[in-house]
Amino acid sequence: MAGTQAADKKSVTFEATQYGTYTIAEHVRPFSDIAVHWAKDEIEVIAAHDLLHGKDSLDTFKPNDVITQAEFVSLLDRLTNSGKTWEQRIAEPGARNPITREKLVVLLAQALQADLSQVNASLGFKDEARISQDAKAAVAYAVSKGLIRGSDDNTFNPTGTSTRAQAAIILYRVLNQK
Repeated sequence: MAGTQAADKKSVTFEATQYGTYTIAEHVRPFSDIAVHWAKDEIEVIAAHDLLHGKDSLDTFKPNDVITQAEFVSLLDRLTNSGKTWEQRIAEPGARNPITREKLVVLLAQALQADLSQVNASLGFKDEARISQDAKAAVAYAVSKGLIRGSDDNTFNPTGTSTRAQAAIILYRVLNQK
């Protein structure tokens, strides 16, 4: 089945090649605190896929809050349909701690079942020596796939943290991989 959206974005036309019953649904999850946020569109797409939820209430996302280990692995669980629940994740050691950028990337590569054996671990970041040996291949994988980037000063900041908005951007990029 193929579909096209009208230029005015008020209608969608589908041409079905088989008989059947079809449903078109729109799932919008608005958050009151991202109206002018730089990642608004990506956050809304990820929320529409039911991969992320509000924080403290259904209508607040808190995009600038630092993401914890439990929050990030829960996002990955929803993305991969792992079957793990929030209750299981929040009970794990370190669950409430902010997740470091290198650990985030390692967990992402594991969740995506990335083959890290073929990855060139040379990154070119100024702070590459600060990235742990165990994380280098995962970082190289994520960077090569465009899932995560370094900062404007060409550093990766492996022990730094990420915000909820930055994590949403990573998931958005995963969904849009070719």
